[in-house]
Amino acid sequence: ITLIFASIWENALSESEDIIANKNISSHSTTQQVFTVDDKTLTISNNATLSVGQKSVIADNRSGVTVTVNEGSEVLTNDGDNAIVGKSSTNLTVNNSGKIYSADAKAISFRKSSGANVSNNAGAIIYAARNTISGNTDDTENATITNSGTIYSTDASTNTIIFHAASTGNSIVNNSGGEIYTEGTGTTIKLGASSTLTNSGTIKTGSVSSNAINAAGSNNTITLKDDGKIIGIISSASGTTGNKLQMQHGFGQGYFYETSGDFTLEDLDGN
Repeated sequence: ITLIFASIWENALSESEDIIANKNISSHSTTQQVFTVDDKTLTISNNATLSVGQKSVIADNRSGVTVTVNEGSEVLTNDGDNAIVGKSSTNLTVNNSGKIYSADAKAISFRKSSGANVSNNAGAIIYAARNTISGNTDDTENATITNSGTIYSTDASTNTIIFHAASTGNSIVNNSGGEIYTEGTGTTIKLGASSTLTNSGTIKTGSVSSNAINAAGSNNTITLKDDGKIIGIISSASGTTGNKLQMQHGFGQGYFYETSGDFTLEDLDGN
């Protein structure tokens, strides 16, 4: 009986479908979705939930694929990590108006990729226990993350958005009303090198003595705008150079940020 049950369980875990044409999932599914052709789309709609033990959507080694999660719909892993994974992909697009989350690590992972584009729209949520959005390899490049909703992690000591220190050309924009945070004491956003972060929303960590933003590599530009808030320390790693901290809160405005490490400071309003 044990052997029969183990065989059934193994088959259930490995159940998957190949995506060879544009596809819409409009009812609840527990079947892993695997892109096997470039330039295709997967849409989760009609309040549907795609729930798999781990790796709900796989776009590894693919180019130009798009995953869209509509309002009220969800993509999740209920046991492992990587709700959406595009390792070694090119121009992966994730457009979220619903919810994407992982019971363990990495709601979205695009390590070793080029040109990934993640949009988390107003009212949408992306979260994981740790490393919620990950481009954490040195050959990840030119990714764009735009947030108008909520992105967060729940683990005590890891990151919410993480790039490798040698990952280059990445861009993070946190719009007004957007919130990026960790419930623990890890770094909320870890930048790579030659990358940009623009904040008009809220970026915070669970402890004001922890890093809200860390420039792990060199030549990053962090721009703090409008009514944006940073709760935690803005730091640059030891040995880095060329990191720039720009403020744009309006002419005649005062502000206070706690920093650690070397930055070139600029006030874009001439204060």
